Amino acid sequence: MYKITIGQLIAIWAFVLFNIMICLGSGDSLGNYHVSDFYVYFILSILFALIFYTIGWRNYRKKNISENKNDLTGK
Repeated sequence: MYKITIGQLIAIWAFVLFNIMICLGSGDSLGNYHVSDFYVYFILSILFALIFYTIGWRNYRKKNISENKNDLTGK
């Protein structure tokens, strides 16, 4: 699940941030700007999921990089 490159992770972050800007910018253009509660909860849940995934990805990378270094030095 975490076997993606840093470039792919950056692309996911860019996609999510772009969608957040769309959700926040979807208000009325006549000065009655109001973000619906659904969008607020949606944005917060997506941000939480992305941060949680990024932390898991980083921990996975640290674990695998250290294990790979130990495998190479043990030969």
